[in-house]
Amino acid sequence: MPSAGAEPQADRGESQPREYHMAMIAALLAPLAKDDLARHVGLAIRSAEERGAETVRVNATDGSALGIGSFDWELAPGLGNTLAFAQSESVMVAADASLYYQEDLRRQVDREDAPTASADYAALILAAYRRWGTACPSFLEGDFAFVLWDGEQKLLLAARDFGGTRPLFFTRCGAALWVASTIRSLTRIDGIDLGYNLLGLAEDAASLTSTVRDDTCYQAIRRLPAGYSLVARPGEDPTIEPHWQPPIFGADQYRGSFDAAAEELQAIIIAAVETRITEVERPAVWMSGGYDSTSVFSAGSAGGASITPVSVRYPRDDPGYEDPWIEETAERWNASVHWVDVESIPPLDRPLERAAERDEPFAHKFEMWNRALCRGARSAGSRVALGGNGGDQLFQVSPVYLADLFARVRWAELRSVWRRGFRGAGYRFFVRWAIQPNLPSPLLNLAALLRGGRPLVHYMEDRPPPWFRDEFIRGSGLGDRLAGRIERRPGEPWSSVETGWYFRAGFGAKINALVNSMGLSEGLQLRSPLYDGRLLQFVASLPRSWRSDAGEGKVILRKSMQGLVPTDVLATRRQRTGLPRGYLARCLQESLPEMINVAGRCSKLADLGIIEPAVLAEKCSVYLADSVANGALGGPVYDTLATELWLRSRT
Repeated sequence: MPSAGAEPQADRGESQPREYHMAMIAALLAPLAKDDLARHVGLAIRSAEERGAETVRVNATDGSALGIGSFDWELAPGLGNTLAFAQSESVMVAADASLYYQEDLRRQVDREDAPTASADYAALILAAYRRWGTACPSFLEGDFAFVLWDGEQKLLLAARDFGGTRPLFFTRCGAALWVASTIRSLTRIDGIDLGYNLLGLAEDAASLTSTVRDDTCYQAIRRLPAGYSLVARPGEDPTIEPHWQPPIFGADQYRGSFDAAAEELQAIIIAAVETRITEVERPAVWMSGGYDSTSVFSAGSAGGASITPVSVRYPRDDPGYEDPWIEETAERWNASVHWVDVESIPPLDRPLERAAERDEPFAHKFEMWNRALCRGARSAGSRVALGGNGGDQLFQVSPVYLADLFARVRWAELRSVWRRGFRGAGYRFFVRWAIQPNLPSPLLNLAALLRGGRPLVHYMEDRPPPWFRDEFIRGSGLGDRLAGRIERRPGEPWSSVETGWYFRAGFGAKINALVNSMGLSEGLQLRSPLYDGRLLQFVASLPRSWRSDAGEGKVILRKSMQGLVPTDVLATRRQRTGLPRGYLARCLQESLPEMINVAGRCSKLADLGIIEPAVLAEKCSVYLADSVANGALGGPVYDTLATELWLRSRT
């Protein structure tokens, strides 16, 4: 129970019924009276006020209770009933969800169980459970986290969608299993062990993006991974299983022509945008001048929606400058751009206070940048903003597909692709991208021996920064974890491994959830039409060369948007544009000295045996002296200091 007003438990033995709890969606199953159950659930919800507890609602029965806490604005008309209850006989659902393609879902479930009201998400989830049982999450399309209690089956089900915008965490404390939308709710449970998980701390401190999905910074608290379900019964340990896995990409299952695929893709993107803004008043799009967000904006406009583009304006000599393409795209659909001046976006201030506010050590370097876009959308009258997130994952492929051509002995195609896209790149480039990924372990070990012990590093492998202690890397298992982080299914092409990694790795879902929480705190819901299950399945069926080929990226996406996005915007660019490197450099230059000053000379990470503080201090000085030449140091330095301050704020 939360510490405030909790009932003492004389016996927490394994023979006693387990209690189930959740906060922000809140659930408690325990042998208590209804009033006590409702009181404990309400306390749990209010213990994480940053997620929203202006409106608290609780449903309680004998032995069980579910509750939700929300911001008042989330209940406004036109947003959908995103935080809601549903109850039917012995089954209760508490959901934080936005479900899409609702009519299709209604047709699949029994009509008698399907709600008639639009956007009654919790009731749709309940109907899906009655139709498919614990497999129901795999039939849902949307942004969701929910908890369901089946009193007749004595079964708890919790699940998250594959995009991971709605987080869920869980922990065991004595005989109780708790589930919560925030870590903070779980840290306030009486008797919980708050010992640090050093591997989790290290990954945050080192800017690592591992495939580990369930770690948190606390040993006792685990994350329910995106695309996974938790099933628990009283007296049994919970089971955690995936209800979604990314498909194999580039399997060449599509039998139509390239032009037909482009036409079909356009229709799918239009539908993906439309289902996310149905009944939404004044939707916005965070729009850059690239291919992804302009496609989202144009697809929505082509579907008849009036969408406000919200964009960051950069100086002409800044690498983020894309104003002409943004304005041309907006003018194509008679829209006016709501501009946010990058010079007005401050760096991260109050580092220690911000660290104390975070549930986890990881700090988003673009927090203020994201918040500025949220406020821009809100000042334009929007409560829902769409983004182009997902475009790079689905439609861009690195040169690793050279390794696929090499492994399949497709020499003629490999030669053609090399000449058209990589002429002059050199033999080292060819070895790195075409040969090295295919080398078996014995040859990799031999290469390391010939290189004086320096291993060949796969391009998807992370390496800890130089201030991490070697003995910690070896002794903690961090090195082994990083070496084994690349998950490759039997016969899977390397280009598919790369695309699937974005959806399997925990880092992407962590970022999605963090940015979504920023939006909620600013009064805005964020939705990503390119993170769409139907779109993902369709793209996976296409040949890899239709996505990216010979240095040409997002080929099929650009073709699909012809006639919707201006030709100049879709044209090939000699180099990447829209990169907020200038803002990031300014942010780090202004923020790091204050963070170093606040951190002081005593290092908590050093006390835990993770880093060498003298090496960190040296690299900080190197970066601050010349952030252009030493740009690669900026991110890891920032993340290590952010973790240091997070630990200090807990002391």
